[in-house]
Amino acid sequence: MQNFFLHKDLRDHPTGIACVDPLLAVVPALRKHGVRIIWLNWGLTPQELHTLPPSLARQFSRSSRGGFGSPLPDPFGPLLMRGSYNAQLYGPLQDLYLAGHTAGTDVWIHKNRISGIWGYQSALDLYLKENGIRSLLFAGVNADQCVMGTFSDAYFRGYDVVMLQDATATTSPAGGLENVLYNAGSYGFVTDTKRVVEAL
Repeated sequence: MQNFFLHKDLRDHPTGIACVDPLLAVVPALRKHGVRIIWLNWGLTPQELHTLPPSLARQFSRSSRGGFGSPLPDPFGPLLMRGSYNAQLYGPLQDLYLAGHTAGTDVWIHKNRISGIWGYQSALDLYLKENGIRSLLFAGVNADQCVMGTFSDAYFRGYDVVMLQDATATTSPAGGLENVLYNAGSYGFVTDTKRVVEAL
């Protein structure tokens, strides 16, 4: 849900924007019940630019933007690098995170692959294990890339996984989101933010 994926000056993503209001409703409700909110986002370091697999680097360099670390128009900064404006959360979600960070309910975890829980020890997997977290609710963009990549890897590692369908979107052609929701229902559970809020 970073500016790079949602900000109108960088791309047109109406289905992603539609996920913002459901998140603004469900996150505070979850916080009140002691649920830890994890904001898992791209945030590369200069060193990581030299260690990324060629296939991943190619994926983000196919557009006219030049790939990871390339300069974007002001004020966005280098593409998906830590601390850049384009790597911040979109609009009200950044404020939502900052409020939770200040209150101690939210954490930000950087990732450097499509999946946030890839490999032997990712920052996300370590955090979850250290805090005894076994059940995960998923939301974000893009559904069939980063969200499903992390969802699948978490499922394969034995976590209980739940997809929030009204807070998940993609820019992929027709069928992209439907396929993700179908497979998510096979791996774990699919629900929506309204039902979560009602259940709380």
